[in-house]
Order: sequence, then structure tokens, then C-alpha cells
Amino acid sequence: MSSFVSDPASRLELDEDAWRTATRSAPFVVQLVMGVLFVVMWLLAKSVFPTPGVYEGDRAWLIMAAVITTFLSLGVGAMLRRSPSSRRRGLGVSIAGTSATVLLGSIVFAFVILH
Repeated sequence: MSSFVSDPASRLELDEDAWRTATRSAPFVVQLVMGVLFVVMWLLAKSVFPTPGVYEGDRAWLIMAAVITTFLSLGVGAMLRRSPSSRRRGLGVSIAGTSATVLLGSIVFAFVILH
């Protein structure tokens, strides 16, 4: 009997090593996701949202960048989640979780702080 499991559904389950990786990598992954958010904001400012005045369109700009970053991060997380390695699956969960946190934080910041 081989120890390799060929059933794709069982690969999607998370074991202890995957959860450990997801938990320990989250403080580092959130910094990477925030970095992607800042790059997307910069690219949007150069192309789609060139604002002539201060604070004009900042809320839409931030929310659009957060949504794009979330979709990118969830795509990477979903690809890693299908990996045969439990550590890569854990990293995928960490990326997906931190992207959701960054999205929620950006929305709250846009509506509470930006007027």
C-alpha cells in the first residue's frame, strides 16, 4: 500500500503542519499582501485614478486597489491550496486569510477615515 494519497479531496484537507504554517506565516504574509496593495494603488494612481485635487476620489481608489489585491491574493492562495505539500497548502490559507483582512481593513479605513 502506498502512502501517497491520490484522492484530490483528501489533499484539500488541512493537517496540523498546514495549520502551523498558516499561523506562523501570517505576520509575514500580511506584509507582502500590503506591499501588493501599495503597488496596485500606485499603478492605479498612474493610470485610472489621476486626481487633480487632494482627497478627490481617494475612497474609490483605495477600495478598487483593495479589491484587485484581494482577487490576486485569493488566486495565488487557491493555487497554493491545491498543492500536494501541506506547507504550501498552509501558506495558501495564510494568503487567503490575510487578503480578506486587508480588504476589510481597507474598506473600514476608506469609510471611517477618508471623507
